[in-house]
Amino acid sequence: MNYCLLTVQGPNRAGMVADISGLLHKHQINMMDSSMTTLRSEFVMMILIELPTALSPDQLCEGFPALEQKGLRLYLQPLSKAEAQPPITPPAPSHAISVMGPDQTGIVYRISEVLARQSINVLGVDTQLLERSGSPTYAMVLELEAQQADIPALKQALATVATELGLDLQLHPINYAEI
Repeated sequence: MNYCLLTVQGPNRAGMVADISGLLHKHQINMMDSSMTTLRSEFVMMILIELPTALSPDQLCEGFPALEQKGLRLYLQPLSKAEAQPPITPPAPSHAISVMGPDQTGIVYRISEVLARQSINVLGVDTQLLERSGSPTYAMVLELEAQQADIPALKQALATVATELGLDLQLHPINYAEI
């Protein structure tokens, strides 16, 4: 089997998921894992795929021009079998950080720097720039794998960053439900 990471981006419209999954189905390609989201006007997909033995990545790419004519940009990255396999113990979020505050450069960096110093793995980040009462407000939610973290020290370090940047920042324990 050949494994690949397929990344697709294009202007959000009805039928994008059907276009991509149709191409994969046509070639009997298994979609192992995926993440799909809309960022403003763009729809973005990341799909871990398993190609049948008889199909090469180059053969799959032959179907890309038809989708590119529909405004999609596709990138196929081959993966080794080891890269495509799920971890023995998949990471599970134990905490979330929610952030709201005035839009400014450095918010993501300053918070992620605190997490990196404490060897806390970031599993997911969602951000959005909101227009509230005429002033831009930055909102962010981070999912963390922080079971082994020193939570009081983490809270203190995050509080320092929040004060310096004028942010409302909350650290929450979460219960994770695996799908």
